[in-house]
Amino acid sequence: MGSGNTLFYTLTVLLAVVLAGIFLMMAAVVIKGIKNSKKNKDGHHHSDEQDDPLK
Repeated sequence: MGSGNTLFYTLTVLLAVVLAGIFLMMAAVVIKGIKNSKKNKDGHHHSDEQDDPLK
């Protein structure tokens, strides 16, 4: 019985760790996407400002 409970506990912990890892990876991807979109918008504005005086 003891080994069975230990196995169940270990599987539960592993499942929790895997779910936490997936959640963190998804959060990191979302944060990167938000930062990249903001960076691209800023870069786009910046390049437009640089282009205007040249024209």
